[in-house]
Amino acid sequence: MTTFNTDWLQENFSAEHNVIFDIGCADLHDSVNLLDKTNGQVFAFECNPVWKEKNLERAKKLDRLNYFHCGISNVDGTENFVPSHSLKGQEWNWSGSLCPPTDNLKTDEWKWKDPVSVTVRSIDSICLEHQLVPNFIHIDAQGAEYKIFKDMVARPFAIWCEVSEFENYETGITEKDFHTMMFSKGYNLKHTQDENVLYVLKNTNLTNYG
Repeated sequence: MTTFNTDWLQENFSAEHNVIFDIGCADLHDSVNLLDKTNGQVFAFECNPVWKEKNLERAKKLDRLNYFHCGISNVDGTENFVPSHSLKGQEWNWSGSLCPPTDNLKTDEWKWKDPVSVTVRSIDSICLEHQLVPNFIHIDAQGAEYKIFKDMVARPFAIWCEVSEFENYETGITEKDFHTMMFSKGYNLKHTQDENVLYVLKNTNLTNYG
């Protein structure tokens, strides 16, 4: 469940022409909350097999919600995804990544399933296919964020992103590396909250996040 302030989304991206991407949407909980705050379209992406049937059925009942059962990466094709299994003895399906977990997460408390091959798409490929660019991206990809954004040509006005997991998965980068890459793409860091940050594209007129 996200800590993102969806009222801020409503202030800035409520119009019908807006497009919101929710990457790593798990059970669509956050996607529905985003949908409630905009009159635009929400595109939701998840590749964990455990959510596929439920999400496809739920999405059929929600106007303006477009569900894609695939991972988001920097290429189109297939990649291995490592789903979580349990946390502290309880079933836990809300973690998992295209980047395998490091020993930091391979503990007695964390259990992981075997890797599965999943379909992946790039953001730019989705944009080209549907002839759009997202105005806002909400993403929780468990360390794969750098990989997802590094080759992205599209420039959303704002991105809400988790930045705490790079050293818990086999990413080869640090949080500092990620910030440097985002700055090079023309983004400013506007807000930090717990393990998440808000990037806003330079010269974009949005309200203050609070």
